[in-house]
Amino acid sequence: MSRSYSRDEVQAILASAVERQHGQGDQLTHDELVAIGKELGVSREAIENAAASLGDDVEVQRQMRTRVQGMRRAFLYHLVPFILVNVFLATLNFMTGGPPWFLFPLLGWLIGLGSHAIVALSPDREKIERQVRRRIEREREKERRRNQHGALSEGARRVAEAVHDRTAEMLHAVADALEDRTGADASKVRVEPRAAAAKQRVDVRADAAANDEAEAQADADEQVRRRSAR
Repeated sequence: MSRSYSRDEVQAILASAVERQHGQGDQLTHDELVAIGKELGVSREAIENAAASLGDDVEVQRQMRTRVQGMRRAFLYHLVPFILVNVFLATLNFMTGGPPWFLFPLLGWLIGLGSHAIVALSPDREKIERQVRRRIEREREKERRRNQHGALSEGARRVAEAVHDRTAEMLHAVADALEDRTGADASKVRVEPRAAAAKQRVDVRADAAANDEAEAQADADEQVRRRSAR
């Protein structure tokens, strides 16, 4: 029959085993802690959550101590003027004589001071802890939103840069295509006038040659007629 252990006993046994294995006073790294948890069958996620929870508990305790100390300090700042002012009023009352009127402000202020003392000297730690945890959670949520906003802004910036680069590439490609087409048209325009001029010169020369041949033929016919007439 296997023996069963309570949660406190399990924690004490594990703490003692880790202390004996790694030596008293030595500290474990996070990776070593994860490795030990893996050997014990505890997942990495569970170790991460437990470590985060422990960090939250430490931060909560620190902020609680800071808040309690601030409350006690505020009570002292309240107590000092209470003593000074009421001593001054009592002295003034005794010096001027008459009924003890200084008791009225003393009693009224004493009620407020007593309420402040109860809150500062015996604070409701559970209420303070809830307030601190809510504050930590709000700060963590703000940090998470800032990170998300930063990631979205970075993603939007990268998309905008990619669109800009792609648009620039397309515009350059269109400009190169238009430049090539314009150059080809200009070459064609330059070639066609030259060809037309050359053809015109050939036609002119052909016409001149035909005219010369016709004139030569007419002269020959005229000479033949003259000879026949003689």
